[in-house]
Amino acid sequence: MLERLGDSAAQLGSLRPENALLRRALWVTLAALILACVGLAVAAAVFSLPDFDWRLDPLWLVVAALGFAALHLSHAALWHRVLHALGQNVERRRCRAIWCTSGLARYTPGSVLMPMVRVAMTEPEGVPKRICLASVIYELALLLTGAVVVGAYAAVRAPELDGEPLRYAVLVLPVAAIVALHPRVFRRLADAGLARLGREPLPAVLPMGKLLGFVALYSVTWVLAGFGLYALIKGVHPVEPDDLLIVIGAPSVGYIAAMLAFMLPGGIGARETGVALVLSATLPVAVSVAVAVALRLLQMVVELACAAVTPLLARRAR
Repeated sequence: MLERLGDSAAQLGSLRPENALLRRALWVTLAALILACVGLAVAAAVFSLPDFDWRLDPLWLVVAALGFAALHLSHAALWHRVLHALGQNVERRRCRAIWCTSGLARYTPGSVLMPMVRVAMTEPEGVPKRICLASVIYELALLLTGAVVVGAYAAVRAPELDGEPLRYAVLVLPVAAIVALHPRVFRRLADAGLARLGREPLPAVLPMGKLLGFVALYSVTWVLAGFGLYALIKGVHPVEPDDLLIVIGAPSVGYIAAMLAFMLPGGIGARETGVALVLSATLPVAVSVAVAVALRLLQMVVELACAAVTPLLARRAR
């Protein structure tokens, strides 16, 4: 992952040419490309919706939308805190706008534009490229670690695995993920990637105490995603409260699957498969697939809305 981000970061200078007209044309073209990829992703999700007896409950759907909006904005706020922990002070509203806008670039093939766009957007705020790139790597690693923690807990507590000693083997995953975030390990990986770009080593890394705090916060966001998914299911199909633990673990497993299939734009297909696989333990297969696709659509609507509104709020605040 570090090498992939490093390769894309090597091209960052081309996103801000000195010529103002060329720079404007480049960003307009880039925005059109990203919006086209998002449109294709939305169309793919709509056409992949299975046909089953939808029973819509508007109240629960509103709760689900609000839950995932809170999830999206909380991830933006956590990235702002990661930047601050690395010694960078970017205005909160502007940071949120950058995060929400650049996040749409992950729907491009290979998702390589996301780190490029974010680094290019933070450079005018005085953030060095290598620091922003490190914050993106930290963010992805913390998101994955939080997902592993919640997914592992859900797997251990799942009633279907009750009495199966091997279920505790999944606890190795969060431990391994936290070890990989250790400052010594992360610094070696980050400095090796920056060296490939011909750049200086990182001036600072997050201490272990702050890393554990971020892991806890990101884990809480994945629990929030699970409650949002539970509300979404309640909005389209009956679900028992006893199945809440399984539902909470589904978004985490979906994210892990999307990270493993990082070459897919936005993890499309892989994330839905992971979510549907977990939900199939408590819901019919057709319903699980439908909910997984509906979850993708809901998240993309939230992402588009945040990408449209947060820059306006940041500009108004200025």
